[in-house]
Amino acid sequence: MATRTVELPIRGMSCVGCVTGIEKGLSERGGVLRARVNFAAEKVRVEFNPRQVHLLDLLVTVHELGYQVPSETVTIPVAGMSCASCVEQIERALLAIPGVI
Repeated sequence: MATRTVELPIRGMSCVGCVTGIEKGLSERGGVLRARVNFAAEKVRVEFNPRQVHLLDLLVTVHELGYQVPSETVTIPVAGMSCASCVEQIERALLAIPGVI
């Protein structure tokens, strides 16, 4: 089984109870093998099976638990596309990059 590990920033934690809630909530998600929160660094490290759970699912879970995962939108100009198939190939390639949602 191929696993992936991702470290996500977490905003909104105020105590050790928050740490426990995030770790428990993520660990109960199907496909998540381990979730460890670093309260001081405001981050969670999640080990998961990408065949069972997608990065976006992890972000939704954190949000449902009442916390935020800051994200950023980046616009990349692309030249030379001639059809919808080009768009699909570029989107697929970008989504294969860890961290891109």
